[in-house]
Amino acid sequence: MQQLILNIDEQDIGEGLSRIAQEEGKNIQDVILNEIRSLVRKRSPSPFRKCDPLRHSVQIHYPADEDLSCVRPFTSVKDSAKFGRKLRRKLWKRTTDG
Repeated sequence: MQQLILNIDEQDIGEGLSRIAQEEGKNIQDVILNEIRSLVRKRSPSPFRKCDPLRHSVQIHYPADEDLSCVRPFTSVKDSAKFGRKLRRKLWKRTTDG
């Protein structure tokens, strides 16, 4: 545990801290401690190694003769309400025949 004595000579900083403490319903010491914690967490190194996205990515190449029939499904459906009723009827028949 470390002890810290802080003298705030700038009036605007002191007033800002007082305002923040009042808005959050905390005392000034807690506000300062929370800000120091967040600063230390931001600057502390991550336990995970950073990866280079260009080195670890793969460009996808699609064949020129690929089948595009599945790209736009349901293009044959003209009336969505009828289509939905038909699907529900089929499903109902399948589950009741069972």
